[in-house]
Amino acid sequence: MDRKIKLVKLKIQLGVLLIFLWWLPFWLIAGIVDTADDVHSASKRRHILITIIIVQSILGIIGAILLGKTLMENMKHTKFRKFPKVAWKLFRTGKYEQD
Repeated sequence: MDRKIKLVKLKIQLGVLLIFLWWLPFWLIAGIVDTADDVHSASKRRHILITIIIVQSILGIIGAILLGKTLMENMKHTKFRKFPKVAWKLFRTGKYEQD
């Protein structure tokens, strides 16, 4: 049982981390790469920017799926009003406790 709790906690925290990484503006890195790497052609800059956006979007989608699936599996019978409180407890402890 303890292993399952740790796995649930890890999935939820990983999902939150991936969503957070999706939310950060990593596309600003394209400007830093442009000056540091002497990438002066517009097509290379565009390629770097598009790659960053695609990777970041994929991370966000994986995080949303992982977080949503894990929360729904553990909180099927929780009332809507108690959902945030119980989700926060599940995020911190990995244990689902219905009040």
